[in-house]
Amino acid sequence: MFGTSFIKSVFILIFLISTSWSQSEIPWGVKKFAFFETKANAVSERSHDPINISHYEIPLSKLESDIADRVNPKIKDSLIFEKNGEKFVRWIIHPEDSVHHLTVKEYLESKGIAVVVKKHFIGYLQASRSLVLHDPVSKVSFSLKTSTDNTGGKWVDKKQEWSDAKEIRKIMDFVNDIYEKGPIKLAGVMMDEPFAIGIEDIDMGFVVRSLDGIDNNEFTYLPVFSAVHGEYGKKIASINGFDNPIEFLTKYLSAPLGKALAEIAATTGLTYDSPHGQNFLIELDKDLKVTGRVVLRDLGDVFFNTKIYEKTRLAMNITKPLGSKTWPPSVAFSPVHGNEVPNWMSDMEHTKVVNVMLENFRSRFGELTGVGPSLFLVPDEVDYMRSYGQLYWNSDNKDDVLSTFLSAVECFSGVKKTKEGLDCSELLAQLNIFKTKSCSNSLGNVIGL
Repeated sequence: MFGTSFIKSVFILIFLISTSWSQSEIPWGVKKFAFFETKANAVSERSHDPINISHYEIPLSKLESDIADRVNPKIKDSLIFEKNGEKFVRWIIHPEDSVHHLTVKEYLESKGIAVVVKKHFIGYLQASRSLVLHDPVSKVSFSLKTSTDNTGGKWVDKKQEWSDAKEIRKIMDFVNDIYEKGPIKLAGVMMDEPFAIGIEDIDMGFVVRSLDGIDNNEFTYLPVFSAVHGEYGKKIASINGFDNPIEFLTKYLSAPLGKALAEIAATTGLTYDSPHGQNFLIELDKDLKVTGRVVLRDLGDVFFNTKIYEKTRLAMNITKPLGSKTWPPSVAFSPVHGNEVPNWMSDMEHTKVVNVMLENFRSRFGELTGVGPSLFLVPDEVDYMRSYGQLYWNSDNKDDVLSTFLSAVECFSGVKKTKEGLDCSELLAQLNIFKTKSCSNSLGNVIGL
C-alpha cells in the first residue's frame, strides 16, 4: 500500500502537469493564478489559452497619467515606450470588447491622432474583465483592468472610467503608506495598483495591478471562489491535509481574512462594498501549500466608514470625499455570494465560515483600538447563502476608548505628530495594542513604536 504522503505527492504532480502551459518563460505562479481564475470558477469557466493582445499606440502627451514611484520599472517600460524621440503608451484593447475601444478610436480620430494598432503582450483572461499580461521581452507579468462590454460571470458591461481610476490610485497610495510607513505591520497582502492611464474627455482609463508577489516563481494566489469550487476547493484542502474543506476554509481563509480586514478598517476606515470570493485570495507556495497569508484586491470596491475615514490623512489631504460610497459603517463577508455553492458545503457550514471571519474581525479590531466588542452588533437573522454575513457599527456605543482611538487614527499613517500637533507616540500608547513596547500581531510580525 502506498502511504498518504506519497499519494498526495503524486496528486500534486498530476495537478500541476494537467495545468501546465507551453509558455515556459511565464512564471509558474502567474500561470497557476490564471488557471484558477478561469478554470476553478463555477460561475464563469473560461479559456486559459494565451491570447495575442492588441493595443493602440497613443502619445503619452495626449493622455492623463497617475503613476507611483514604487511601480516595477519593467511594468512602466512595458506600457510606456519611446519612439522617434517621443513617449507612447500601449493602450490595451480587451480581446472581448466590442464597444469601448471603438470609443477610444473615434476620440483619437477626432483629435487628429493617428490610430496605430499593434501587438506586443501575451494575455490571459481572468474571471471577470481583468487580464493577465505578460511582456515577452522584459518577461514581466501584471494584471490590468480595462473596459469591455463582454465579461465573465454575470456582468454585462464594465467600463473603466478615468475618474474611478484616479480614486483607486489615491486610495492605493494611502493604504500603501499604512503598510510601509505605519507603526503596525499588517498581516494581509494588498495587491498593489500603482499605475493608471486615462483620457479625461471620454472618462476612459485602465488600471494596472501588480503581480510582483507571484511573478517570482515562489508563490501563487488562489481566489476564494476557487477555494469554494466544488472540485478544486476540495483538492486544495486535501493537499493541505484537510479531508473536510470547511475546516481548511475556517483556518486559512476566515481567520486570517477577519484579521486583515480589521486592520484595514481600523487604520483607514475602508470596508469592502462587495466582500465576496473575487476580492480575496489565499497565498500558496509552489507545492500548493498555504503560507498563512490572505491577499486583498480591488480598492475601487470599498465603502468609507466616515467616523474613521474623516480622521485619516487621506481625507485631510483632499478637498472632497472620494466618490459617494459612504455607508453606515459595517463589515461583511460571504465566500459564495454571486457564485455556486459547492456540494460539500451546507447552509450551517457556510454560516460557520462566515462567523469565524466576523469573530476574528471583531477580535482584531478590538486589539488594535482598545474598543470593546459591543462596538459591532450582529444582526438578528441573516440568510448567509443569499446575502452577506455582517457586523454593524453600534452608533449608540459610549465607550470612552472610542474617542481615544479616533483621535489617534491619523497616526496610523506613520506620522510623528497630528495636524493639531499632538504627539503620535503618546496617542498610540493609550491604545491597548501599544501598552507594551512591542508585541506580536496575528502572523507573528513585530508591532512597536
